[in-house]
Amino acid sequence: MLGFRRKRTNLHEKYDYPYLVFGDLQEGLTLFGFVVVTLALTLFQEGRTERAIEALRDLTSPRALVIRDGQRQRIAGRDVVRGDS
Repeated sequence: MLGFRRKRTNLHEKYDYPYLVFGDLQEGLTLFGFVVVTLALTLFQEGRTERAIEALRDLTSPRALVIRDGQRQRIAGRDVVRGDS
């Protein structure tokens, strides 16, 4: 099983205790460091993915440039009404 350190007893091996709790401190901290780095990279990539999806959503919806109240505005195509120029 992962996460458990082996301890020899007589002629067979047995998993006795959680490795990170009672195992070697340096190895435990190294494993913990890898977990933290992996988590940070995953969260970073998720953020980038969400921004990319949002940008693609903006590209796929039709947009229109209209003049309302004397100002140019870019709006969704479904929001264009009579009188927009």
